[in-house]
This record gives sequence, structure tokens and C-alpha cells, in this order.
Amino acid sequence: MEKLRKITALLLAVLMILAIPVFAFADDEIVEEEAPAVTSGNVATMYIIYSPANKREPHVWIYMVNNSDSPLEFGHYTVPAGGCVSVGNFHDRGSGAGIHYNLERYWVKPATYERSYYLKTSVTASELRRCGNAMKLMNHWDYVFCNCSMFATTIWNICSPRKIIHLGFPHITFVEMLLWGAKKLDFTISKVGSTGSVYKYTKEGAEPVKYAVVLTNYGV
Repeated sequence: MEKLRKITALLLAVLMILAIPVFAFADDEIVEEEAPAVTSGNVATMYIIYSPANKREPHVWIYMVNNSDSPLEFGHYTVPAGGCVSVGNFHDRGSGAGIHYNLERYWVKPATYERSYYLKTSVTASELRRCGNAMKLMNHWDYVFCNCSMFATTIWNICSPRKIIHLGFPHITFVEMLLWGAKKLDFTISKVGSTGSVYKYTKEGAEPVKYAVVLTNYGV
């Protein structure tokens, strides 16, 4: 009886060893089959833009164009198919400090094209989801550690192989952009003419901003 138990245990051990490659292969197969198609391929184009609205307080922000046939979620904002959005981080302008959608698109003017520079990169759906997760941690503002430059470079670095190190200030970000081959703005930013298209990022979602937010000489 004891001998039979030993033989049985040995056979079970051999079967387990032989089964390991099968289980491993099965796991690999599952990963391949379950990998969502939306995580591969580019769904949008992202731009990081440096706009010296004034020499003392330039602004770095993100502009994204949806190239897909479906709406895309960028944080709490839904970008329609073929649509676009600008995203930037601001100190309190009336609706609280932090992330704002389309404020730059509201402010854009002819002078913006004369003085602004950009880099661009492609974006996958997976990267876009990571951007949304990062936004949850950056909906506030301070002069160095979570200013417009820190926000924009963090989002940019999730999507682009051309990494930009945040060293505190937009001026330094601009120098790094130039080192990566930044160009003067040579494409048209889709301007919004209504304050109803400007939103503030909140924990609950994107909320319309107070009218005072857009009544400023800040511009881009």
C-alpha cells in the first residue's frame, strides 16, 4: 500500500511538471486573445504647445485631435470623432485651480501663430487612458511642482518617446522642446467662440466654468 502511494505521488508530480508548459502556453494564448484591439494603433494626434502670452508668464499646454471614428475620453472630457480639445493647468481664475478644457481654444488669436511652438506625437487608446489616470493626481496648481509646464509635460511623456524633463518653468520646457526640433505653429487650432465650450476638471466630471475665467488678458 505504501509502495502504491509513492508510485501515485510520483506519477502526479510528473504530470504536474509536464502540464506546466501547457498552462503557460494557455496563459499566453489568453493574453493574445484578450488584448483589446483599441490598445494598438493610433487614435489621436497630440501636440504640446509653448505660447509666450507674455514674457513673464508663458504657458505650456496640450492640444489633441481625435483621428478615430469614435468618441474618445480625455480625462472627464469626451472628444467627438474628428473633434479636438485643448487642456491646460491654471491657477485659480474663478472656477478653482487646476485642469481646464478648451480655455486655450477660446483665447487663441492671430498672434498665437506668430509666437507659439509645438511638438506632436501619435496617441493610442491605452495611452489616453493613462493620461486620464494621471489627471486625477494633477487637478491643482502651484508655481513649480504642478504648474502648466509640469502638467503638459507629464501628459506628453505618457504618449511620446521624446521625453521632456520638467525643471520647474515653461521657459526651460521651451528650450527642451527646441532641442527636440519644435516648430513654430503651422497648423490651425480649432477655436471655440462660446464660453459654454470651456470646462473645469472636477472629481465628479467636467463642469462649465464661471464666466470670469475667460474674461482675462492672459490669452495664449
